[in-house]
Amino acid sequence: MEAELIALSNASDEANWLRSLLYDIPMWDKLVPPVLLHCDSTAAIGRVHSLYYNGKARSVRRIDGIVRGHLSNGAINFSHVRSEENIVDQLTKALAREKICKALRGMGLLAKDVTPQTQERRFSLSLRCHMR
Repeated sequence: MEAELIALSNASDEANWLRSLLYDIPMWDKLVPPVLLHCDSTAAIGRVHSLYYNGKARSVRRIDGIVRGHLSNGAINFSHVRSEENIVDQLTKALAREKICKALRGMGLLAKDVTPQTQERRFSLSLRCHMR
């Protein structure tokens, strides 16, 4: 959970910086809504929303404070993403080819009509071309 909290802290710092950048633009006349951060760790989201401190995780107390500060200022908001719907999660683990193709299609990096079999043929052809 500590890694997820560090990632939330870094993302909330970036979101807060982007919001302040938009506020500094003189022609910007709209209110800037909170930046929605997607997280797949319910434990990390619960830890940030909870004010209960048990003393076991002192190393993340400062990180909690940073994220809670951005949350209370209205700079960020959280949304839970299930692992099956998390597009980027497929790229961080060893997964089946079908799941990787689904993730690439979800990010717009792979055409919708490409199947794993045609992708494998294209990849093997490109490898053969580069090896010659």
